[in-house]
Parts: sequence; C-alpha cells; structure tokens
Amino acid sequence: EARKLMKDNKFALACPKLEESLRLDYGIGTEFNLADCNEKLGKIATAWSGFLSVASAAHASKQPEREKVARERARALEPRLPKLTIEVPAGTSTSLEVKRDGVIVGQAAWNMAVPVDPGPHKITASAPGKKSWEGNIATAEGKAAKIAVPMAAAVYCWGDDQFGAL
Repeated sequence: EARKLMKDNKFALACPKLEESLRLDYGIGTEFNLADCNEKLGKIATAWSGFLSVASAAHASKQPEREKVARERARALEPRLPKLTIEVPAGTSTSLEVKRDGVIVGQAAWNMAVPVDPGPHKITASAPGKKSWEGNIATAEGKAAKIAVPMAAAVYCWGDDQFGAL
C-alpha cells in the first residue's frame, strides 16, 4: 500500500505506513523505501541516516549491490544536509537536559554541527532549580545554523547537583 502511495506521489501518507511496517517486521527493502520516501518529503537528514542504516545492514547481510546503492544515495544527500549546532556554555550543569524537537540531545552532540532536517526546530533546556529556556530556529538545505543556550539556563549553581554538598 505504501509503495502505491509513493507511486501516486502521496509521500506524507506513505512514510508513516513504511515506518509502521518497519516497526512490525524489519526488512532492508522497507528501510530503503522509507529513506527514499523521507527524501521525497524533504526530510534530508532522516533520509541520509536511513540510507546509511540500509548500507550497514546490506553490508552485514552480504548484499554488496544494495550497500553500494544506499551509500551512493546517502553521499548524494550530503551537500544538501542542514547542520545545526546547539551551543551550550562551558561549565554547564550535568543535570542540564537539552532537547531538539522534544528529543534529548546527548552531551556529546552539544557544540557540534549535526545533520538535521530542513525547517523549524524547537530547542529547550532545563535543569532543576533553573528557569527553563526555549528557542526556535529554522534550518535550510545545505546551510549551517547555530543556536545558543543562555548561560542562565545552563551553568552550575550551589545546590544544582552533587557539588551542592560542598
């Protein structure tokens, strides 16, 4: 059904069906079709990640032609990838939680340009005893963007974490 929807250029309807199919019964072909569908929807980073995942699965299952095609598709998307850096101040509390579009961004990804889908993104930061912060930023194909978490939302203060006992 999802492939028929894709043939009819109804990608917004096809992609969720492919996601559900993948969730119920993983298949490399389904994952490839989902990456293709996401690319058609303009979800460049999601598609890129999907093609890389397909390439890895194809490599593991000794399907060199499928791996090659998936890597080529991912490589073709790389110049179009928007990259977003969420700048978090040095000395940031270990209890700070940063989210992008409701998903936690691990500390390893702070202050790094990471691929994201083009469009608007909501960034939030919160920590116990701190005022929560929210910011919005839009990313565009092939462009880098930065958003900074304010110092007031991020840095250590007495009672903030394990250092509060000193």
